[in-house]
Amino acid sequence: MIFLWDDFNRQHAVKHGVSKEDAEHVVINAAAPYPRQREDDKLLVWGPDRAGRIIEVVFALKTTDQIPFDSINPADVADISEGEIVSAAYIIHAMPLQGRRLKQYCRNRR
Repeated sequence: MIFLWDDFNRQHAVKHGVSKEDAEHVVINAAAPYPRQREDDKLLVWGPDRAGRIIEVVFALKTTDQIPFDSINPADVADISEGEIVSAAYIIHAMPLQGRRLKQYCRNRR
């Protein structure tokens, strides 16, 4: 899977103290019951980042015809052309879980 980043989603994640690498890590390492489908065709993941903080990530899957090729690296373009990549994740929201949502995550992991 590849990830699509632009100024909007990069700034949103950074505003909440989450690096793009940590947001990607949470999605790549999602454990059941995640990712969860939301009613708005988006996916939700709660999980640990590389440092162990519990992060919430909301993303949308984009098909290859929705990927802006000028925003990805040439190796990914080649993989898409060869059919090795069929979708990309566009991170919409990423922030650390806090309060009752963090407690809920911890309860569910027992």
